[in-house]
Amino acid sequence: MKRKIVYVGIPYFIGLFLASFLDKNYDFSIMLLILAGILVLKYVSKFTNKEIIVCAISFIIAFSWFRIYQGFTYEKVVSCTGEKVTFSGKISFITEYTGDKSCYLLKGKLNSRYNAKVLYYGDSVVIDRGDEIKIVGTVKRFENKYTFNAKDYYEAKGIFLQFDEVETVELTQNDDFSIINVILKYRENILHRIKQILPNEEGDILIGILFGDKSGLSDSTQTTLYRTGIGHVMSVSGLHVVILATFLYLILNLIALKNWHKFLIIEIAIALFTVCSGMSMSVIRAFIMITLTGSSVLFYRRSDVLNSLCIAVIIITLPSPFVIRDASFLLSVSGAFGIGVFAQYMTKGMPDEKGSQKLIKIIIAFSLVTLFVFPISILFFDETSIISPIANLILIPLCNVALICGLLVTVTGGVNIFAYPLLTVAGICCKIVLRVSHALGRIEYTYISLGYKYLSVSIIMLTVFVAATFVLFKKPKFVAVSIGISMLILVVESTIYRISQRDILKIAVLGSGTNAAVVVSHNGSVDIIDMTGGNKSVDYVSKYIKGSGFNEINTLCIVNRPYQGMTAYDEMLKLEKVNNVIMPSGTYLLDGVKICGNEVMMSDYDGMNISYDNYKIDFYNTDCIEIKYNDFTFKCFNGETDSDATVCVNYGKYVKQNFNCAYLVILDVVDENILDNTTFIGENNLLFEVDFDGNIKVRRLENG
Repeated sequence: MKRKIVYVGIPYFIGLFLASFLDKNYDFSIMLLILAGILVLKYVSKFTNKEIIVCAISFIIAFSWFRIYQGFTYEKVVSCTGEKVTFSGKISFITEYTGDKSCYLLKGKLNSRYNAKVLYYGDSVVIDRGDEIKIVGTVKRFENKYTFNAKDYYEAKGIFLQFDEVETVELTQNDDFSIINVILKYRENILHRIKQILPNEEGDILIGILFGDKSGLSDSTQTTLYRTGIGHVMSVSGLHVVILATFLYLILNLIALKNWHKFLIIEIAIALFTVCSGMSMSVIRAFIMITLTGSSVLFYRRSDVLNSLCIAVIIITLPSPFVIRDASFLLSVSGAFGIGVFAQYMTKGMPDEKGSQKLIKIIIAFSLVTLFVFPISILFFDETSIISPIANLILIPLCNVALICGLLVTVTGGVNIFAYPLLTVAGICCKIVLRVSHALGRIEYTYISLGYKYLSVSIIMLTVFVAATFVLFKKPKFVAVSIGISMLILVVESTIYRISQRDILKIAVLGSGTNAAVVVSHNGSVDIIDMTGGNKSVDYVSKYIKGSGFNEINTLCIVNRPYQGMTAYDEMLKLEKVNNVIMPSGTYLLDGVKICGNEVMMSDYDGMNISYDNYKIDFYNTDCIEIKYNDFTFKCFNGETDSDATVCVNYGKYVKQNFNCAYLVILDVVDENILDNTTFIGENNLLFEVDFDGNIKVRRLENG
């Protein structure tokens, strides 16, 4: 049995992954399916009985371990939800916000019984990591929202609760020496030095590349980086660790040192960098793998990427199996497998004697990695790049130069004689990356929108099909054919879906609370009507626009409270073409000011309309709009109105009145005893899809 750990690691990973997605009520059925799958493997593959037994045991252990952790750790901690608790522990991490507010990650005990990590939002105070804290208050679980799946995000990091209402907070400074605090303060000094020398956005990009801190970057810049396919450099990953280790190894080779001396120096440097970068799962994974690779020389063992990856997965998930749902961890694992195993396997027979052949081989390898991580992108993101192989080939070398310059500045303490020339070079590289990314990010066909998830089931099934092809045939050409067939199926399915949607009018009601923004789309025409204005609905509209793949907006109407909204939409729609911007009459604007690249038109909205061949949007006033599509009528209003519409959305203070409609949406609830066909009480973020014959489909856009 070669690569023994692989027969343990891969089934272990699959067991945890399936357990994290499946309802525990179906565990028995899943086990039966796995046993059936094992029997199939025995007769259709070349696996020996010993290998199959090891795989089965590893899968069952992983699946069971997830359920044990879920029952004896997670469920006990979340059972405190809504209760008054006493938490005693230490501060693990501090995130500062504007308005003298901070978020504190606390690690300790709930009611002196359960070990737990808890979030606390409060006033900013002079405090350090490691200081002790005691809080009395009520706690609540995180909730998944349309704009951010907080529950999934924090639970994957082992954080299950946050404080809701706090009665008392006691802080005790810990004067004990902390190497972590020293490292983090040193990091802050380096960040300050970078911003001194590179005060513009190229400095923010370098900080993101170096330490993964994206707080200084605008949303549009982050979007362009991800659309270009190089957004991963802004999340400190295994690439950073590999570059650091390789760079140090090349320098140490110039010095007559023993192997274990080199290994020790590289390990210390990587450990310090891991702390500086926030100890993300991807960095920890890379740290473990490089440690295993480096130590193999000392113990006269041959290193293997797949073995090292499997060991890293087991080490990271043993303390907290919920990390199997962490986006950073999954992308890191899939990326490492893709570049270190899958791409190498698929391209090993390709010629690479000539420069052109090497270039083609590299592009194909990057393309295969992109395909490999695509299913993970479906789970967590609204967009994915399709030009990432080319963009990575062009821009990653520039990012690497900037990273090395930043690392040298960090190592030398930011002294002027080194910092100025190094950061000047890094700034030039970052500026080029920024400009190229902005140019590519605006091009329509450089990315795919994943917001509707209509291909999710197909992608999962086709991924299983490719994996089964590998298991059965174990030949690159058969795997390549299966990938080609899968891509063809996805293209055909996507084309059929787009054709089927041509006559569908889509009306999305977006926002939070009583805030309402309506996005109307039909056959490529898109209009945004923000009824309540302000900036509370902008993030919701942004997510819907990006997830739906809209890159051109016909009209943006900010009907009420325009001043905050105009700034927010101007930033949010930087990458989309906007043809018209309309704001309430009397809105004061400085001469020459443009919003979303347009001269602003003014209107009192009384009797205004936006007309197309098949439908029309009528404005009755600043509180009511009506959309007509054949016999279908949608009305969004505040206060009292005639209720002859098919769908009514009451976004303001609810006044009880008689409604004769198919769907009633009430965003501000006064009386829940409302009798009608279908009522959505207090729910936002609904999508109404209407075909030419007036048939309506309603679905929630995840959780509002």
